[in-house]
Amino acid sequence: MAQVCALQDPNNNAEKSYSLRPRAAGSFRREEEEEEEERPRHPRRSSKSKRKAAPLSKYRRKNANARERSRMREINEAFETLRRAVPCQDEKMTKIATLRLAMSYIAALSESLEGVPAASPATSTS
Repeated sequence: MAQVCALQDPNNNAEKSYSLRPRAAGSFRREEEEEEEERPRHPRRSSKSKRKAAPLSKYRRKNANARERSRMREINEAFETLRRAVPCQDEKMTKIATLRLAMSYIAALSESLEGVPAASPATSTS
């Protein structure tokens, strides 16, 4: 009859159990201090990556602001035109609500032009 003996690690633990290795009380602090000494406190930053963009002149900044205001005005006018084209509620709709309503309105108009009643894909027959 063979004798079964459990293999043990240097800490006298069974093979499948886990344990921490014994350590001196102050060694943890010393390891942290050594790591801190190795790392520089303020790593060098490349001068190219942190440069600020050259400031624009007041004239160029005013022109850029005027172009942006004009662009936003055109977008808002287009949304107002779209709001007038779709059947909407009494209150002013948000831009996303206007777009969603316009999409569903276009889909409904397309279906009515095709002469096919609106039906969900699950109920359609082949």
